[in-house]
Amino acid sequence: MTERSQEALAVLVAEGLITDEQARNALSRLTAGADLENGCPGASLVVESIVEDRDAKVALLVRIAELAPSAILATNTSSLSISDLGRRSGTARRLVGTHYWNPPTLMPLVEVIPGHETDADVVSTVLATLIFAGKEPVVAPDIPGFIWNRLQMAVLREAVALTQRHGVPPATVDLVMRRGLGRRAAAQAKPPTSTSPRWPTTPPPARRAGSAGTTARPTTTTSGGRWPSPRTAAR
Repeated sequence: MTERSQEALAVLVAEGLITDEQARNALSRLTAGADLENGCPGASLVVESIVEDRDAKVALLVRIAELAPSAILATNTSSLSISDLGRRSGTARRLVGTHYWNPPTLMPLVEVIPGHETDADVVSTVLATLIFAGKEPVVAPDIPGFIWNRLQMAVLREAVALTQRHGVPPATVDLVMRRGLGRRAAAQAKPPTSTSPRWPTTPPPARRAGSAGTTARPTTTTSGGRWPSPRTAAR
C-alpha cells in the first residue's frame, strides 16, 4: 500500500497539484499492515476495498466486525446491495456503502449508500469524514447501480444502439460525447448538491488545535455523544 501511495502522490506532485511537503505529510499519516488483527482493533472507521465478490466481502466484514466491535464499517462497492451485505454479515446498522470515482486521488465524488437498516448517525459521520478529507459525497439509494452506474449505463446503452441499430460510426459517437456532452459539462456552472434532508452534507465546524494553521479533525454528534475522530483502517 505504501508503494502505491507513493506512486500516486508522485504523480500529483509532478502535475503540480500538490507540493512535495504535502506529499510527505500525507505519507507520514499512513501506516501499512498485512493483517487485520493489528489494523482493526481500536479503529472507529474501517473501509474495506477488496474484490467485488459478495461472499468474500461478507466474510471480511464478519471478521472486521469481530475485531472492531464499535467501528463504523464502509464497503467500497459499485454494484452490491448494502442491505444484503449488512444482513448476511450481521452488520446492518453500522454498515454503509462508499463508492469512489476512479481515480480517487483526482475525483472528489463519492456515493454514500445507506442500507435499509443503517443508522442515520453512521451515515452522518461518514459524510462528515469524507467532506473533511476533501471529498464531495452524495447520498445514493441502495438500488442496483446506485446513481452513477445507472446514468453511465444509460448513455452506454444508447451509444451501442446508435452504432448497431442506426449505423452511426463509433468514432462519431465518441466525438459527440467528447465535444458535446463532455465539453458542455465541463463548462457549466457546478449544480447544487441535493441530498436527503435526513443526512445533511454540511461539514461540522473545525476546531483549532495546537500550533497556528493546524485544524483538528471534525467530530459528529451521535446518540452516544461526540464521535471520536475517525482512525481509518483501510484494507
